Amino acid sequence: MSDELPVATIVHTMRGRTRLRLAELRGDEKFFADLAKKLAGIGGVRRADPAPLTGGILIFHDKPLAGIGEAAEKAGLFRLQTNASPSVEKPMELNLGPREAAAAAFALAAAWQIYKEKVFPPALTLVWYAARLAGFRMGGEDRSPDE
Repeated sequence: MSDELPVATIVHTMRGRTRLRLAELRGDEKFFADLAKKLAGIGGVRRADPAPLTGGILIFHDKPLAGIGEAAEKAGLFRLQTNASPSVEKPMELNLGPREAAAAAFALAAAWQIYKEKVFPPALTLVWYAARLAGFRMGGEDRSPDE
């Protein structure tokens, strides 16, 4: 029976939240409305938000996805494709060197001075420092070899 079921692939997953795609049923509003209702009845599923236009469903869950996938397959809803590699949300990394960090700090300080309506000279000076640290040079200036 599982060969006849639609295949759900994991698009995105993070703790307590998973987006599945059932591409072959894209656009089938009735199917996705029924799927959301039936998934909500599975233990560990808090809520299921269908997106029939894209063929997706967003599942908010308290128990592991594997158990929900097994329950969905037993209920005849879909077969969860587990060999696909989902994109797991990772924290954004900023790789700033000291010069870039200082330039960003000067730029933020300049924005604060502009907000306080102190453009000349505080904000202008800070923008100048930020630009120099970020590597911007005026036309006739030469860079030293160590920069």
